Amino acid sequence: MRGMTSLLGLAGTIPYLVIDVVALSLAVGRWSRHPMASMFLCVGVALRVVANLTNVVFARAMFGGDPAQVGVVFALSGLVSAAGYALTVVAVFADREKGNEPPRRRW
Repeated sequence: MRGMTSLLGLAGTIPYLVIDVVALSLAVGRWSRHPMASMFLCVGVALRVVANLTNVVFARAMFGGDPAQVGVVFALSGLVSAAGYALTVVAVFADREKGNEPPRRRW
């Protein structure tokens, strides 16, 4: 039963992991054009992946554990995930031209 719980927990994170893999591949592909944005996105994605996988591993390990300890682990995991999302938002606005400069490339 414990193995099934772990698989179900992992199944819930698969859509997020797919999005993170796509985001990571886009960041690596555009690294030469937007190095700061790509770096922020890569670190943000890495933090979110660690938080998602940590939730699955600790949920399985602490299934019958002390509720206070489980709460602390999930709270820390939530903070790591929030930091990952914050870096993703920072990546959106990084490597932008200044408002008074003409764009470097034509659309």
